[in-house]
Amino acid sequence: MHLTGLDVQENQARRLLNDLEHYRAITDRQKDEIEFVAHDWLAEVFEPTIQAVPRELRKKLEPAQLFHEILDHKWYMSERARWDVPLEQVVPSYVENVLRDRPDEMAILGLAPEDAALQE
Repeated sequence: MHLTGLDVQENQARRLLNDLEHYRAITDRQKDEIEFVAHDWLAEVFEPTIQAVPRELRKKLEPAQLFHEILDHKWYMSERARWDVPLEQVVPSYVENVLRDRPDEMAILGLAPEDAALQE
């Protein structure tokens, strides 16, 4: 929360911090203050990844969980391919093969649409 402003659960936080550290390494910014790197990671990785998901499907999960699941999907795709599959290829696969058939998170929680609006 302190670094990214995202209010996430423990497993999500761990996954997001790992991705942030990966971003920090591949951009050769280990000596930069983590707060600046986190800001750039949000703008260059997290937000574009979420925005790449079609708008009508984004409501199925909250953004941190959506990103967490996309990273899971990336890991599986990369393992299968035996190389690091870029997020630009992962997101369409995740959307078509996982997210499209998934029920809305609010429906799983048993909230009516008007109650879900109160949660936002």
